[in-house]
Amino acid sequence: MVVFADDIMFLKPNSKAESKPVYVASGVPSASRISRDLNVFGDLRGAGEVRIDGEICGDVFGRSVTVGERGVVKGSVFAEEAHIAGSVEGRIEAVSVTVAKSAVIGGSITHNELEIETGAHIEGRRPWRPLSYLEGNRQW
Repeated sequence: MVVFADDIMFLKPNSKAESKPVYVASGVPSASRISRDLNVFGDLRGAGEVRIDGEICGDVFGRSVTVGERGVVKGSVFAEEAHIAGSVEGRIEAVSVTVAKSAVIGGSITHNELEIETGAHIEGRRPWRPLSYLEGNRQW
């Protein structure tokens, strides 16, 4: 099963007076969020930003992927930008990767730029690749 995160998306309100989420039509990159109480079984593909605070059992593809402190990905992450504060049980392939001290990663991190906070737990290699390699193998 593949879930397309950009099919149904909600944006944050533009002002405090506007309290209801705004629907954005498919094909327009925007933010998508998997909340703490949501588990997804299958791949997740988003054209814009994807934030995961729940659990994904599958691969995640997006321009910008953020795994929150309570987020879990049991699969790989493919993105232009990856921000990891939770758990990823698979590889990460992104141009720019930021790993927070709370992160637990059980796989390799293929990157062009990598920032790791002290305290992060990574069980895998961290090979650097030129932009041409990452753009040529682009999956997000």
